[in-house]
This record gives sequence, C-alpha cells and structure tokens, in this order.
Amino acid sequence: MKIEVVRVTFGQALARYDFGCRLHFRENAAAGVRLDEHWNVSASVEHTSHANLCDGPNNGLTRAGLALGYKF
Repeated sequence: MKIEVVRVTFGQALARYDFGCRLHFRENAAAGVRLDEHWNVSASVEHTSHANLCDGPNNGLTRAGLALGYKF
C-alpha cells in the first residue's frame, strides 16, 4: 500500500448550527491509500467549535468518515 493523499487544514467555518458564537473554527484531517489499481479507501475527521473564545456554550461538533472508491 502507498499513501496517496494526506490533508490537514485549519480555517473558519460559517455558523449553520448554534455553537454559542457566530465565529467558530474548523479543523480537519484526511488520509487515503490506494489498495490496488482500482480500489482506494480514505478516512477523515473534522471538528468545529468556537474554542472557548466566546461567552456562550461551546457545543462543538466532531464528525468522522470513511470512503471507499473505485476507479473505472
């Protein structure tokens, strides 16, 4: 197996949910491997919160995902 993609980002996300503050941060990371000529798999994790920079509650949200791909 060979690592095909590694991604780490940090940025500001727009408020869609009530995180206790209008400004919040988003961090995510993802990595994937090619299993053979056609198949690949990748995993990702993402966290959003206001990092306790505001007075409101810090109801952060963490998501994780797994993707399976096939190249025709």
